[in-house]
Amino acid sequence: MEKVLNCGIFIDIDLIHHISGANREFEVLFTERDERYIDIKHSDKRARYKMILKNVWDMRYSIENASLDRFSKMTKAWTEKSCVYLIEDSEYVKYVAHQVSFTYPTDKLKHYVIVDRTDTTLDVITEIPPVIEKIWEG
Repeated sequence: MEKVLNCGIFIDIDLIHHISGANREFEVLFTERDERYIDIKHSDKRARYKMILKNVWDMRYSIENASLDRFSKMTKAWTEKSCVYLIEDSEYVKYVAHQVSFTYPTDKLKHYVIVDRTDTTLDVITEIPPVIEKIWEG
């Protein structure tokens, strides 16, 4: 049975602005939620970040509504200020391993779920944890 774990990346993603990449490497540009600017129209003052995803085997983008049933079972682990989670015993990892017919070693694959505060959900299968870099301070 799948279990949601906090993967140790503590960041509160407000909005994912852009996803780009190819050849198994992707970048996700986003702003962090900052309580100082919640009621101000100047969202450009929020710090901007880049999440680097390397050795991506598979990635799915969806809106939150496409995952409501799954999230209702997962939200118990969502107590920390984080929007990046690790799924233990992931059905998605099992699916990817089956799709490659076990022609590549799949024992190190991990399933990360990345969500923002609007409605973006990224499911990422990779061997390497996401890396976050601050690219602009508002």
